[in-house]
Amino acid sequence: MEVDTGCTCCDLFGHLEALRLGMSDPAFGHVLPALMADLADDPELRETFLAVVWEPRREACVESLKKGEVRGDIRPGLDIDLLIDLFAAPVVFRVLFGHRKLDQEFVRDVIGGVLSGVGTADGGGLCAHIGP
Repeated sequence: MEVDTGCTCCDLFGHLEALRLGMSDPAFGHVLPALMADLADDPELRETFLAVVWEPRREACVESLKKGEVRGDIRPGLDIDLLIDLFAAPVVFRVLFGHRKLDQEFVRDVIGGVLSGVGTADGGGLCAHIGP
C-alpha cells in the first residue's frame, strides 16, 4: 500500500493504521497465534508469508521513510529496517497479546514516540493532521 501525502507523520499514520485495521480484524486475531507457530516451524510457509503479505507493506513504508529523510523530517543515515520495526512492533505486539487497547490513539502515540527519537527538530513531531 503506497502512501504519499507529502507529510512523513501522515504517511506513517496511514501505514500503521492500515496495519492496525488489518491485524485487529477478529478473524485474523483468532488465527494469528497459530499462524506465528506455523511460520516458526515451516520455513517455506514463512518465506511465502513474508514475500506475499509482509514485504509489500514493509517496502511501501521504506519508501515513506526515505521520503521523510529527504524532506528533512527524519535524521539522515538511520537504519530504515530498524525504524520500520520500531513503528510496527508495538502494533503487532498488542495484536498478539491483546493486553491493551489498539486504537488510533495508540497509533498516534507510537508515531509520536518514535519520531521524537528519530525525527529532526523541524519535522520530528506529530503533525496537526493526525492530532496531538
